[in-house]
Amino acid sequence: MPLSVVAKLTPTRDPASVTHIGYTSSASISLELAPGVSLSQAEDIIKSEEHNLGFTDAITGQLISDEGDTGQSTRNSELLILGAIVTVYLTLGMLYENVFHPLTILSTIPSASIGAIIALDVFQLPFSGMGTVAMLLLTGISLKNAIMLVDFAVLAERERHLSPLKAIREASILRLRPIVMTTCAAALGAVPLIIMSGYGIELRQPLGLALVGGLLVSQLQTMITTPALYVVISKIAQASYIRAKQKKHSPVL
Repeated sequence: MPLSVVAKLTPTRDPASVTHIGYTSSASISLELAPGVSLSQAEDIIKSEEHNLGFTDAITGQLISDEGDTGQSTRNSELLILGAIVTVYLTLGMLYENVFHPLTILSTIPSASIGAIIALDVFQLPFSGMGTVAMLLLTGISLKNAIMLVDFAVLAERERHLSPLKAIREASILRLRPIVMTTCAAALGAVPLIIMSGYGIELRQPLGLALVGGLLVSQLQTMITTPALYVVISKIAQASYIRAKQKKHSPVL
């Protein structure tokens, strides 16, 4: 059967290939960020131009590149960090057989995050995917410092029957040097990421600055507020235990 029976052949000018996103045909436009402009700001500008051009509902735009969809990336990063925090809380709760002490350890995470954000803001760098990687690294390092204190204090309370105040004070004195040493080693390890130049500097610098800023702030918070929070949470835990014990042995009318 000849093709002319089922089709009409006419010469036209068409693209050699048609790209698709899902089931929709698409066209790509490349862009480069101007100095000092973040990807989120560029996305806002693009959406504003789409509105000014009067795009219909049939035409949609999406950032597809090495950075990907910034909105989806941000949502994934939030879920990733939240999942890491929940996992750490459950693990520490099983380790110490207590629901309160993990809160003391997790209290170091906000300070590390604040330090990373402040460092990026001071040097006018956007919070990108490397910032998320730095957050995950800081979560582990800052938790390690708090675990060194809480683990020693809990052991002193159980074995030597020290009060929470004496236990955390002794832990702070004996564990100060290893905490400072590991924090300084991690911070110095991130310095080459900041001072090195060349290809990939836009990825290395935010990572290094976020790590150094988060480590410095987390170090101060670990040695100042973590012992105080440990004492407060220990008192709350003891009060809850006493109330539960009294309620258990109270006569039933």
